[in-house]
Amino acid sequence: MAFLDRDGTLVEERGYLRSIDDLVLLPRAGAAVRWLNERGVAAVLTTNQSGAARGFYASSHIDALHARLVALLAQEGAHLDDVRVCRHLPPEEGGVVSPFNVSCRCRKPGPGLVEDAVAALDLDLSRAFVVGDKPADVGLGVGLGLPVALVLTGYGKTTARVGASVVVDDVLDAVMWGAA
Repeated sequence: MAFLDRDGTLVEERGYLRSIDDLVLLPRAGAAVRWLNERGVAAVLTTNQSGAARGFYASSHIDALHARLVALLAQEGAHLDDVRVCRHLPPEEGGVVSPFNVSCRCRKPGPGLVEDAVAALDLDLSRAFVVGDKPADVGLGVGLGLPVALVLTGYGKTTARVGASVVVDDVLDAVMWGAA
């Protein structure tokens, strides 16, 4: 199974997406997810999304963004097998009054999103890999003992490569490496 980051990996990195229309697939992202689908490899979105906790928009806006992502992927003949979202603030940013201002295990690089997906989908973690553009994505994979592909899209161009198993141009190259 592939654990895929959202912003900077599957969609253009644009900071906090305050408009649904700002969510735009990166080139070859649809092809990457479709490639996984065609090979029976579970494609699981794992993403940190603290915009609602910061008061930028309602929590339902995050769900609407993911509905758009699912629709855009469907137009490319692709689908996600699961969507896992951490809506919490980073621990170092406490102090905001919000139901999302809690200590959690789901915020990457914590293992909670992956553990929940594995349990929900009854998947075998021994053949899994992580794809992302940020240190939190690399840390997720390293913490779980999984191979990690760092993509050079989004923040990947400036992210330290320490811990990444491979550095590739984009998500299609990453999934072809990880599921080979």
